[in-house]
Amino acid sequence: MHWVQSISVGIISVLVLACSSPTQPPGVVTPDFIVATGMNVIAVGNSTRFTVTAYTRDPSRDAYFRGVQQAVDVSASASWASDNPAIATVSSKNIVGRAAGVANVSAQYMGREYTIPVYVVVPSALAQQFAGTWSGGASRFCRDLIGETKSCLLGTQITEVSMSLTNVGGLLQGSIDIGGGSFEHVTGPITGSINEDRDLVIGGVPGLSEHDYAEQLRDWRFTLSSAQLIGSGTGEVAFVNIYGPVWQRITYTTITLH
Repeated sequence: MHWVQSISVGIISVLVLACSSPTQPPGVVTPDFIVATGMNVIAVGNSTRFTVTAYTRDPSRDAYFRGVQQAVDVSASASWASDNPAIATVSSKNIVGRAAGVANVSAQYMGREYTIPVYVVVPSALAQQFAGTWSGGASRFCRDLIGETKSCLLGTQITEVSMSLTNVGGLLQGSIDIGGGSFEHVTGPITGSINEDRDLVIGGVPGLSEHDYAEQLRDWRFTLSSAQLIGSGTGEVAFVNIYGPVWQRITYTTITLH
C-alpha cells in the first residue's frame, strides 16, 4: 500500500469555452473517474499539455494480481475547456497562457470530468529572492475521494519537503522532494514564479519512479517571511491497489521551509 497520496478535482458547471465529450465507442465501459497531470504553472505566451488517464475498476476476482489493465492513457481522446479564456485558452489540447492570473481548465472524457487550476505568471525580478535550496516540514492529511486505502484514517501527520529552485529569466525551475518517515519520497521537476500578490506559486507532478504513481500539485503557494518560506497547498494522486482504482486528495496545511 502506498503511503504517498493525493489528487483533487473541481467540477465546473458553466464553462466559457465549451467542448463536447467524445462519443463512447461500442463496448467501451465508462470509466469510474479520470485525472489530468502536468505542469500547471506557465508563463504568459507559453503552453502546457496534460496527460489524461481514465481509471475503470475491473470487478473480476484477483484483477490486480493478474495485471488486468484498470488505468488507460486517454489523452488523445479527451477534450478540454477553460473557464477563463482571457487567462488561459485551449488550442489543439495545449493550454496556452494569455494573461497573468488563474484559470480552471477541465478535461472531459466519456461523461467524466477533471478540473485543475492553471497559474499563468509574468517573469519577475522578484523571483531571485526565492532561488536556492529550501527544506523543512509539513503537516498533512489525506482523504479518499474514490476507492479505499485506510491510510487516510490516520489523521494529520508530519512529512518533509525540500525544494531546489533556480531563477531563469524571472521564472523559477527546479525540483521537489516530498516524503520521509512513514511516507515514501515523491520527487520530480517543478516550475514556479511570483503571482499578482507577490506569493510564490509552484506546480508539478512529483512521483515514484518505481511505481505508476504521480502526485499532481495544486494551489501550492508560499510567502517569504524572515528567511523562511511559509506555505500550504493540496495534491491529488490516482493509482490502482488490490481493491481497484483509488483517487486521493492530500492537504498540506502548514509547510515551513528554511
